[in-house]
Amino acid sequence: MNDLVISDDLAARIVAEASDVIEEEIIVIDKDGYITAATDSGRIGTRHLPGREVMITGEAKTISESEAQTDPSVRAGTVLPLGFRGSIIGVLGITGSREKTATYGALLQKMTELLIEKLFSAEALRLRWYAGERLLHGLLAAKENSEEQKRIASRIGLNDDDFYSLLIVQMVQPEPEEIPYPEQFAGFLTKWRYDQYVCIWASDQAEQLSSQFMNYLDKHDAVVERAGLSRPGMDFANMLEEAETAAQHSAGELIIYQMLSLELLLHDLTDRTKKKLMEDTALSNDTALRRTVEAFIQEGYSLKRTAAVLDVHVNTVQYRLAKLEDLTGLSWKRGEDLAVLVIAVKLLNQPKKQ
Repeated sequence: MNDLVISDDLAARIVAEASDVIEEEIIVIDKDGYITAATDSGRIGTRHLPGREVMITGEAKTISESEAQTDPSVRAGTVLPLGFRGSIIGVLGITGSREKTATYGALLQKMTELLIEKLFSAEALRLRWYAGERLLHGLLAAKENSEEQKRIASRIGLNDDDFYSLLIVQMVQPEPEEIPYPEQFAGFLTKWRYDQYVCIWASDQAEQLSSQFMNYLDKHDAVVERAGLSRPGMDFANMLEEAETAAQHSAGELIIYQMLSLELLLHDLTDRTKKKLMEDTALSNDTALRRTVEAFIQEGYSLKRTAAVLDVHVNTVQYRLAKLEDLTGLSWKRGEDLAVLVIAVKLLNQPKKQ
């Protein structure tokens, strides 16, 4: 027997949705035979005996004009059972003649049952995400290799003898609740904060599953803002930090922490050091100079290829690089100076912190 009952809020929503479809009066009756929502609010709280009968029998019942005249609590029309996964959870009443209600009664009944199913599924998913977030909070707070960590890891299907990687995905749209729960993915997966997912995969499958999960989101019209995958391990708090660091360098694609090298060094630079680098290289205030240096680095320090990419003469590239040396003392012919320029370009192109 299903324990779901139609709450007052759900009953009110059913009446509102049905009223958009038909003009006749609508009521919703609970399992005890009381009206919990109605087009005519004055009827709420009154007993409806035919509705109670339908609740017991599971069979629709028509109320004639003569029956309605003998019982002031009812009106002529049809009362229909509302089923949910094999159980009757309430009754829907529609005023009107037998001819009228027979035309759209069954359709309205089915529409209402579909609405109940949709709202129940959404609530069940919300509770599932909430439970997952609570478990993740506990896992992040537990010390590595502690009994508490092992207990929580076991609850979510993780083996304390294995290594895992953690994926964090932040979306622009839609809300995670609007996407069906991805049952097909083995591992632990939960909503995190209001616009993120956290997934914990077995490390030997982490990259493959992360890519598959990104494809899953794409198929459901999700717009991913950033995504990062940690190194393998069992210190989940540290893995979350690594995944977030990797995600900071993402523009919607998956970034893997192990692939970051210079980016991680830049991540640890103080704001004061970054500001000094920008001032020393003069790239932030000269667009043409910045584009030239970026292209020069991307094209493997080739003057000819840089000129082709920028659609300018080689002499123009040499002139701009000479101008850079005059302004900053940094020469494109010295390796140490080139390293400073590479760092400056990386800093200029770093995503803004969330």
